[in-house]
Amino acid sequence: MERDSRSVVIKPPMEDVTAGRVFKPDRRFYYKEWFGAVIVWLFFWLCAIGILVLGSWIGASDTASNWVPLFWVIFYDWLPAVNFWYVVSSVFWFLPILIAIPMYIRSFEYSVISKAGATMPEIYVKKGLINVTKKHVPFRTITNIASRAGPIDRMFGIGTVEIQTAGFSGGAQAGGHVRTGRGR
Repeated sequence: MERDSRSVVIKPPMEDVTAGRVFKPDRRFYYKEWFGAVIVWLFFWLCAIGILVLGSWIGASDTASNWVPLFWVIFYDWLPAVNFWYVVSSVFWFLPILIAIPMYIRSFEYSVISKAGATMPEIYVKKGLINVTKKHVPFRTITNIASRAGPIDRMFGIGTVEIQTAGFSGGAQAGGHVRTGRGR
């Protein structure tokens, strides 16, 4: 009696994988993400100042003699007001980002060791706060492991490990790719 292989459902041992040794991202990943958030904050601040100066320059372009007094008006009257309102508005968008970064990074989990200490035949990855994603990548499907570290990653001494799989069915992408996160 031959058994039909299409009717057999193989489930990964979730309890063993999720109860094993769990790895978390390095603390330096927090610092990198906060650094990026501060750079974005500074970029938007410079854009606000640039709009102020450009608007004043366009408004004063009708006569050259108005530019010098307008320069003092910009930097002594308008600049403090723009800075004040930018900082006030930052409380509503920048402060939540600074709070959400650690919460999101703490949601990352990686595991290859079971609760008994034996190496599992797969890599388990979990991440997300609202949409929690759990991935199980069997070792037999891994075709390539790559690491990537850009200039900012190297500045903080971290990088990204990418695991490519053979059986990826993801639409428009050419190859399989599971991003397992950042670490040492």
